[in-house]
This record gives sequence, structure tokens and C-alpha cells, in this order.
Amino acid sequence: MSEVKNMPKHWQVKKLAEVCTYSKGKMPQVLEEGKSKRCSIPYINIKAFEKGIFAEYTNGIKCNLCNDDDLLMVWDGADVVYLVKQRKVQWVRP
Repeated sequence: MSEVKNMPKHWQVKKLAEVCTYSKGKMPQVLEEGKSKRCSIPYINIKAFEKGIFAEYTNGIKCNLCNDDDLLMVWDGADVVYLVKQRKVQWVRP
């Protein structure tokens, strides 16, 4: 692992797995456009990351759910495109 230029001396370079736990998201078993009584949990897709617009909802079965203060990232292939801190939908872009 290479060192980061201009990094403060008291910092350390670590692998992601050394400082947190992570899990890849899964496509929900049930997904509907628009919020309903049956599907009231927002599904976080690329549109939600880019624009903060939640258009699809799930019932939460067979999918990963996030909690307040979770750090979310789009992890598609080798690229990490977006990082988002989940706290009442406050979006943070790298």
C-alpha cells in the first residue's frame, strides 16, 4: 500500500477492512415506484445519490438496510464513485 503525499505524520494508511465493516447492497425482492403502505423504505439508487431523489421504495425484505451515521458508497466494479454519510439525508460527495 502506498503512502499518501502531504499526509499528517500522526496519520496512518490502513485498508478499509481494518477500520470498518462493510457489506455490498442487494437488490430488494420487492421494489415499487412511489411510496406505499406496502413499500415505505426508500431504495437508494444512483438517482438518490446524484440528486437526492427517492423514486423507488421497498418493504425491506432480502436487502441491506442502512442506519443513521452509516457511510454509504456506490461500489460498482473497481470504482468508488460516491460517498454518502447517512444522517437525515445529508449528502457528501468526494
